[in-house]
Amino acid sequence: MKKIIGISAIILSIFCISTVSSCEKYILPELKLLQDTLWAEAMGEEFRVGVVCNTIWNISNPTEAAWISFDTTDETVIVVVVDENTDAEEREHTIIVKTETLQKTIVVIQDGKEEDDETTGL
Repeated sequence: MKKIIGISAIILSIFCISTVSSCEKYILPELKLLQDTLWAEAMGEEFRVGVVCNTIWNISNPTEAAWISFDTTDETVIVVVVDENTDAEEREHTIIVKTETLQKTIVVIQDGKEEDDETTGL
């Protein structure tokens, strides 16, 4: 009888150890941008976009745009600098922020330069 109780205790111990080690917590990755659309005036502007993320992230610029630049100040802020738009047409650019499994976008829209009254003759 003692032998059966001893074997049962060993089996129960092995089961408990394997259950504890297989139940490790897995934290789902999170990526949140505090702004996803930036509206810039024609004269140009600088924006700071907050990032909430519990894993490593980076910035991707799929189509280069000479009129826009960005950098990070730390792990929680993206600084976006928009140069002056000297054209009359509005322009737009998309910046991608991504982790290994998640992706978010920041759309930057900039107004076109308004024509001066002198050039329109008014």
